[in-house]
Amino acid sequence: MSTMDKSASEQSKEADNPKEVLKIISISEDGTHFEVDEDNLKIIMSRVQELEKTAKKMVIISVVGAFRTGKSFLLSSFIRYLEYCESTGIEIPKTEPGNAEWLKSSDHLSHGSTETGKSSPGFKWRGGHKRTTTGMSVYGQPFVRTLPGTDEKTIVLLLDTQGMFDMEASKAMTGAIFGLSTLISSYQIFNVKMQIQENVLDELDFFSQLSLAALRGLDGDTNKNPEGKEPEKQELEMYPFQTIEFLIRDFPHFDDISNIPQCLSEMGPYLKKILSSRTHDEGMRDRIKQTFQNIECFILSHPGMKMASADWTGNLNVVEEPFIKLLDHYVRRVFEKNMVAKEMQGRTITSSSFSHYITAYVNVFKDGKVPEAMSLVQAIGDATNVTAKEEALRLYTIEMNKICGTSFVNQDELKKAHEKALKKVTNKFDVDAVLGNIESIKKVRVSLLESAKVKFKNYIEANKTKVHANMEKYIIPVIAAIFAYFLDWASDFLCDGWLESCRKLSTFLFLGYFIVFLILLLELFRVYQKSGTATAGIAALTFGRATLEKARDINDDKVKPTIGKLKKIASRRFDINGDALKQKINLTKKNQ
Repeated sequence: MSTMDKSASEQSKEADNPKEVLKIISISEDGTHFEVDEDNLKIIMSRVQELEKTAKKMVIISVVGAFRTGKSFLLSSFIRYLEYCESTGIEIPKTEPGNAEWLKSSDHLSHGSTETGKSSPGFKWRGGHKRTTTGMSVYGQPFVRTLPGTDEKTIVLLLDTQGMFDMEASKAMTGAIFGLSTLISSYQIFNVKMQIQENVLDELDFFSQLSLAALRGLDGDTNKNPEGKEPEKQELEMYPFQTIEFLIRDFPHFDDISNIPQCLSEMGPYLKKILSSRTHDEGMRDRIKQTFQNIECFILSHPGMKMASADWTGNLNVVEEPFIKLLDHYVRRVFEKNMVAKEMQGRTITSSSFSHYITAYVNVFKDGKVPEAMSLVQAIGDATNVTAKEEALRLYTIEMNKICGTSFVNQDELKKAHEKALKKVTNKFDVDAVLGNIESIKKVRVSLLESAKVKFKNYIEANKTKVHANMEKYIIPVIAAIFAYFLDWASDFLCDGWLESCRKLSTFLFLGYFIVFLILLLELFRVYQKSGTATAGIAALTFGRATLEKARDINDDKVKPTIGKLKKIASRRFDINGDALKQKINLTKKNQ
């Protein structure tokens, strides 16, 4: 059942549970085109954005492959490993790979199982040959991990895809599923059965040719920016995509399955042999090597017939030990050594821009078939240029806050700051927005200028409510001066007429608040001379408002608590004195 077919209550239940799988891309009922589930995408991105203070970069691990080859089971194993690491507070288990402590923490793999008789979060899997996954789904809980080889934190998302090459998916849809998954992911796992055959490489080459054609399109005249500048060359001399890993399942050709180190050593030579150039492949293998920055291979043995049967419910005790050990090696290698942050044309894709890329890619693949190369160029360009706009606007905000972050700035200075920031952000946009046709880039650039204009108006309005920078330091002295004024006024009525020390105090208070008010007037006069009557008036009003707010805060934070403490002290003393008085009275009565 697709996300589109679910009831509102079912979708709401999934949205409320961060450990449920959310379908972000559905395939229409007639199987001809993709549709983005905007609501689920927003849910995922809101959860990602909650982690932005911890990590900016994203790792998207996706699994593609033939129908019923264990993709969802693999991803549910990933979830179990990641949750184990979170629960223990240790990102990299201290045990040696092969121990599979995270997998053996329970005898049952319930994550995603449809056979356990109870709802279990995870990518749904089942024994047998029925299709489980349709469209593309993301695990609802993003994970935070450290990028291998660095101290940098990253957000990890797990993506499952519909099986390819089944009776229900056309060749065009199969190519589209693979292409869309490759574009979205930073680490693509190509799940294959028993061995890497020529048809697997043919399918990979089909999309490689499109990708290389698109890359040549990016290097052409279409990607000049609106100012007519050529993009920097180093950004174009790159692989279209990042990592693809062949994960071979049920491999029957290990020399000694009980010797795990030997099995591991056989994997590299096997991949090298498969990818060695051959005269009869018409350059297919060379194109694949040019498409991916990194090509990996890992091989898993058969898990045993009991696990492969239709009635397997997740009991790990029946799974053969070599498979368990190799699975542990593989999962730990993915997360502890190999995973990479998502990039496109050398630019890191941040969490804030990720949804733009998904939407753009789905649009170009929406008809359920692999698009023309130039359509892919435009899709990449559209997403990249929108991201360039967002980054430019963030830079605008940073630059403006340097000038008018907290204090009042006069109109001329604010305008100069805006012009300076605008020049800097448009220069940045012109360098970054180099993909797609010129007209599309111009539209995004115009949108950038309009957005900056709106932001500038907001700064003007916000500036009116801020205290002038030179006057902010007088808020506390003015509060003290006002207090001194009222104390002086009270002394005139209470004690000045008959007490000399009171008159001296009154004179001292008068001099204090007179000097403070005089300095304040001089500051306002300076503002008037420099910026005019309007600015001086705004400065006076905002200063008055800020002074009242500060006085209220002092009253709430200092005065009221102090008065409360004094009342308690007085109350206790009254009670003590009252009790003492009662004792004296009682004692007097007894003596009488």
